[in-house]
Amino acid sequence: MRLGERIQGCRLQKGISQRELARRAGVRHALISELETGKRNDAMASTVRALAIALDTSMDYLCGRFGEDEEEPASAVAD
Repeated sequence: MRLGERIQGCRLQKGISQRELARRAGVRHALISELETGKRNDAMASTVRALAIALDTSMDYLCGRFGEDEEEPASAVAD
């Protein structure tokens, strides 16, 4: 699973729009859209960190450190 798919999955699970996620993370709405649609497959670490905080998850999860069939450890979730 790629970065954009993980972002989208977390975002949908939280029930927030792309615009709301962009606002919470302090990034452009277009960036969220580009990542989720696969037009863009990379992001700066500071952006991934901001998205992880806004989604209440870890950078490791968003970057795919955990396999698709693995649950993210509760201790890995960002405070």
